[in-house]
Amino acid sequence: MEIKRDVYLNRLIVRKHNGFIKVITGIRRSGKSYLLNTLFYNHLIAENIAEDHIIKFAFDSADDLLKIGEDPIVLDNEREDRKVDPSKFLNWLQPQIADKEMHYILLDEVQKLGAFESVMNGFLRKSNLDVYVCDYSTAKVRNKWQIIVPLSRNNAH
Repeated sequence: MEIKRDVYLNRLIVRKHNGFIKVITGIRRSGKSYLLNTLFYNHLIAENIAEDHIIKFAFDSADDLLKIGEDPIVLDNEREDRKVDPSKFLNWLQPQIADKEMHYILLDEVQKLGAFESVMNGFLRKSNLDVYVCDYSTAKVRNKWQIIVPLSRNNAH
């Protein structure tokens, strides 16, 4: 059974191209990733956005971490307080932004990225990037970031 979450999806849609980083926040297992990586992604595809202009990355995915040369075992070790190397991530990302057309960046578990605030601020300076992130901890949200969807398990609209 698919939960549509139309209210929350529309909150993302109306904020496309507004110059802010859109933050989906909420408790663990509340549907943030599904909203971004399935529902919003499908909306972009339905709007005829080319798949190569939608860049998805999950900082808690072993497959994605291996793409950038990170060791998921080391990063997953709770005794290590280590974040994903932002240089590795940016070196992987930059070649994918191959033209001046709009690119949509969908990032999951962004709090696991080292220096994520600096990385996000860099995205704000590029007019052809529209950035959406999922984060369960909004302690570092700044004024150019919009908290769009504070999800909980009980508010499936």
